[in-house]
Amino acid sequence: MRAFVCFGVLLSITARASADQEMAIEVPAAPHYALSGKKLVIEDAAGVETSHASVTLALCGDRLCPPYDGLLLPLKIRATGPIRINDRRLLGALWAIVQDDALVVINRLPLEDYLAATVGSEMPRSFPPEALKAQAVAARTYALSRKITREGAVAHLRSSTLDQVYGGLVNSTEETRAAVQATAGEVLVYERTPIEAFFFSSCSGTTRDPGLVFGGAYPYIKSVECACGADKPLAWSARLSFTELERKLGGKVSGVALEGEASDGRPRAIVFSPRDKRFSPEELRKKLGYTVIKSADLHVACDEKGCTFSGAGYGHGVGMCQHGARAMATAGKNYKEILEHYYPGAQLKKL
Repeated sequence: MRAFVCFGVLLSITARASADQEMAIEVPAAPHYALSGKKLVIEDAAGVETSHASVTLALCGDRLCPPYDGLLLPLKIRATGPIRINDRRLLGALWAIVQDDALVVINRLPLEDYLAATVGSEMPRSFPPEALKAQAVAARTYALSRKITREGAVAHLRSSTLDQVYGGLVNSTEETRAAVQATAGEVLVYERTPIEAFFFSSCSGTTRDPGLVFGGAYPYIKSVECACGADKPLAWSARLSFTELERKLGGKVSGVALEGEASDGRPRAIVFSPRDKRFSPEELRKKLGYTVIKSADLHVACDEKGCTFSGAGYGHGVGMCQHGARAMATAGKNYKEILEHYYPGAQLKKL
């Protein structure tokens, strides 16, 4: 265990969590990985180094496909400057490993470089600076929390909405770098440990109690009023035929009904007849697609051909509402006030 003194308070965490530490981010899975970069160097497990202008890596059995089948996994890949891999440009080094019979690529880079790209991936750079700063602190806190939780894993974070969206250098801009630098080393803590700083796009006027969504206790987050409705149109709808529902849910579907009501008015379960298959709102979002069923604040109406799902907001609804943060910043609130509003049980500390 390592300890950090911050503003006179001893911050103890179970993994080293300095602002300049390295993060390991899983690159999106692909059938093959096309890499290029200035002075691209590949070092294999035997320590053999080769230089390339570009390479395409794929797995054939338990080895790399020709002409790179002579290289022993895992590989360390570095370059002078950014490395392009498939559709994105990344800083730092890449590692290629085999996991569960698949080729997996991990991007290792300094935390603050990761954050500059993540803030721009998660929040439009056109948002006010104070909203971007709040996002930087939330993203830094979430990243450190995941690193502690996944200590010893090959990757600390995935690069999608399953953790935090990380699109690489295309989303690292002057605005996002300024937000990261202005909040350098700042994290939200509860009982001296970085919190799980959940955030999402927009709600329908009230954020959700985390216990209703994830179960368990999160004493630093609670349901709060939100001004996001003044910032962005919230309504969404999705039409799905019974054929589509049956394909995605794996069984006959002839009707849908909402069952029960949570303390915040959202349904407790969505029930599909004739087999009475029940899903929580978040389970349904996972089954049908997070971009299809955008939130738990939903309604459903069916006819003889299918069902129309409709609702308001986008995301799981727990923690900081990004469009609410934008509305607060526009109204003159600073990033510390935004964070205090959405994470009322946490303290802002500098590592």
